[in-house]
Parts: sequence; C-alpha cells; structure tokens
Amino acid sequence: AVRETYETYDTDGDGVLSIQEFQAYVDAQDENANAPITWSDAMGLGLRASIRTVGLGAVDTAILLLCGDAIESMLAASMNLTTLGAVGIASIVSSVVGLAFGGYLEMIIEGRL
Repeated sequence: AVRETYETYDTDGDGVLSIQEFQAYVDAQDENANAPITWSDAMGLGLRASIRTVGLGAVDTAILLLCGDAIESMLAASMNLTTLGAVGIASIVSSVVGLAFGGYLEMIIEGRL
C-alpha cells in the first residue's frame, strides 16, 4: 500500500518526491480528514469501543476476584492481612495484568490474532 501511494504521488517517476508532489499528498490527506463520518462508521466505532471496554472490564474483574480470594485465603492469616488489604493487593495485580495483556486482548477483539 505504501509503494502504490508513493508511486501515485511521484508524478515525474524519478523516485524522489519533490516539494510539489509531497504537497499534493498532504492536500489529499487533508481532504480525506475532513470527510463527514457516516452513521454506520460511527456505530461501528462505538460497537468496537464498547466490546473492548466490556471485554477488558470483565477480564479485569475476574482477575481481581480470583486474586483477591487467593490472597485472602493463603496470605491473610499468616501476614495478619485484612480483607480490604487483600483486595487492595489484588487490585494492583489486576491492574498490572490488565496493562500487560490489554494489547493482546485488543488484538483478539479486533480479529488481528
């Protein structure tokens, strides 16, 4: 796609974009950037964003619950840790896992993996 675009704007075919050729490329991008968004484009974007948000939220909550339960059952008594302390530690673990695997989950949701 890059080569075809380059060849389209390299009008004299010398393999080098002149200032005028580059300006034509920039002007074409500006025209495309100001195109109105259609209703179906907006709905598609909203659907993708909501699926991502709900999916990542569900994974984050599941990790939070599992880690909180594991920390409380294994470490609370030995470390004199309250339930709220276990939830706080589980929240940190859940956030780190969410940051680490968020990109991976987005690729799954978008169908790139």
